[in-house]
Amino acid sequence: MPVNVGALCTTVDQARAAATGDLRLFFCEACSYVWNGAHEAAKHDYAPGYEISLHHSPVFQEFLANLTQSLVEKYDLHGRSVLEIACGTGHFLRMLCAAGGNRGTGIDPVLEHEGVEAVGTSEITFHRDLLSEKYAEPPCDFICCRQALHVMSNPKEFMRLVRRIIGDARRTPVYFEVVNASKIFETQNAWQLIYEYRSFFSAASLSRLFSECAFDVVDVSPCYEDGQYLQIEALPADGHHPPTAAPSEELEALRTHVVTFSRDVRQKIADWEQRLTLIRQTDRRIVAWGAGGRGINFLSLIKGSECIRYIVDINPTRQGLYVPRSAQKVVAPAFLQEYRPDIVVVTNPTYEREVRAQLDEMRVGCDILVAA
Repeated sequence: MPVNVGALCTTVDQARAAATGDLRLFFCEACSYVWNGAHEAAKHDYAPGYEISLHHSPVFQEFLANLTQSLVEKYDLHGRSVLEIACGTGHFLRMLCAAGGNRGTGIDPVLEHEGVEAVGTSEITFHRDLLSEKYAEPPCDFICCRQALHVMSNPKEFMRLVRRIIGDARRTPVYFEVVNASKIFETQNAWQLIYEYRSFFSAASLSRLFSECAFDVVDVSPCYEDGQYLQIEALPADGHHPPTAAPSEELEALRTHVVTFSRDVRQKIADWEQRLTLIRQTDRRIVAWGAGGRGINFLSLIKGSECIRYIVDINPTRQGLYVPRSAQKVVAPAFLQEYRPDIVVVTNPTYEREVRAQLDEMRVGCDILVAA
């Protein structure tokens, strides 16, 4: 599978030569943790230019707005100090700081710009860096980390580092967000098995991780559209707590889906390959929509996807580049008004309604297939 879905390629040749890695999934029957045993962290180079922001989507922006309001109210984040780990472009951190007049610190090795930025009457300081003990001072009042824990090569070591940074004298709340393994395997979503993800957490395994790293879990629940993510809120625990046992019904349900996953996904891929073969035979123009991780995996896993020459994305930083391995060019939605495709494949069902609305607005009449 393509190793890096966050840094697209500048030429077709570079795209076709992009690095790949293997996916070999393992399942723990004690706690329901799923991980890629073939994952090689050294293959990744998280540096400026890596960009996977979703906030250009109105659907995702609404989710962030509701999340911001909820966290600010629940933890009284007004005039407080907020730390975001793996802050990306800093979009969510800016929202948290603006909503409560908070001071922010953002840490991420992919940051394009470092330094201090004004947000209303407060400031955010951005560091192009990895998390370390040096960020323990000055102490912060709230820590968040979204969509990054599952890429850590050693999630337990990382969470213990977060706990050490908080220290024993403070009860700093933390909010983390990861992909929802239970949803992935229940829906046979092969496209979301991104190589960069070292871990696939269920609610049980995520709770156990935090418990083993000296946190009291306040809440863990599915979030975003169809529960495709998991969110967990926790507080530093007083002393060591025994690990949380996985509920037997949750464990058995996930085990059932895991056992049949490989067979069912191979059949899903074969069905799509047959579908594309029929489309090629009729000479219809086909494009994909959504050049994120799911879209890149969809195109790379299905033989014959070269009949899809273009992939649409609303993120302007991705337009004009090429996706790794399958080498489709990323184009803006307006491109379709001239290209006039017969078929659009929506690579992420979450945004189907959004895509349909944009196609209607541009008066691009076509058939729509959803890579569910």
